[in-house]
Amino acid sequence: MDWSSVGPAVFSLIGVVVGSVGSFLAQSFVAKVSREQAEANRRAAHRAERREAVHAFIGAAQAVESLAQRLHVGQVRDDTEAYGLLQQMWLAQRLLELVCGEAVRNSALAFTIRIRAAVWDLPPSGKSHVLWEFLTPERSAFMAAARSELALS
Repeated sequence: MDWSSVGPAVFSLIGVVVGSVGSFLAQSFVAKVSREQAEANRRAAHRAERREAVHAFIGAAQAVESLAQRLHVGQVRDDTEAYGLLQQMWLAQRLLELVCGEAVRNSALAFTIRIRAAVWDLPPSGKSHVLWEFLTPERSAFMAAARSELALS
């Protein structure tokens, strides 16, 4: 056996090894990138779900705040309307419980309880600032928790 007959076989074998290693590394890289993309997509979908739940809660809360404002300046309460709006807010609050962290869940619950009290228990004063002073601490706490949850702060 001389080098002229063994050389091409060795170089062919080296080529096969280098090619195999290259293919393995390329497949490993593609698999890693695919996993990272899937994780990024999962995180983005979860964030979108949280954002939608927060938006739904804010919309429901706004409707109840508007009702509370009207009641606070002396409008007679329509119990059916009040019950319906509060039920929508409670539902939105429950949806937050499913998709958001503890800070958002707790602050949304506190805000829901406070706004419910504004509709059913707070006597009308005829002065808007009394209602807003009553609602602001819980509303502000919820908004701060929501901003943090959605990484907007």
